[in-house]
Amino acid sequence: MSMTPRTYTVTVTRAGDDWLAVIPGLPGFSELGSTFEELEDAVRAALAAGLSLSADEQAELDLVWSVDGGIDGGQTPLSQS
Repeated sequence: MSMTPRTYTVTVTRAGDDWLAVIPGLPGFSELGSTFEELEDAVRAALAAGLSLSADEQAELDLVWSVDGGIDGGQTPLSQS
């Protein structure tokens, strides 16, 4: 049984008209999306593929979103609403 971490902090920055997501601690991991929903789908799919997760394991992923930069230095959680 694999002990794959289930919680990942995803740092989000603006990249032109898109949003760029990186996961500190996973070298080379980055995904783009034009909306937050698209970005979350891309991040989940890339994690599932890169970590060889089953559908059940993918559903258990807990993504903690953080905006990099801004007036509060990136401490504001990224809202999905």
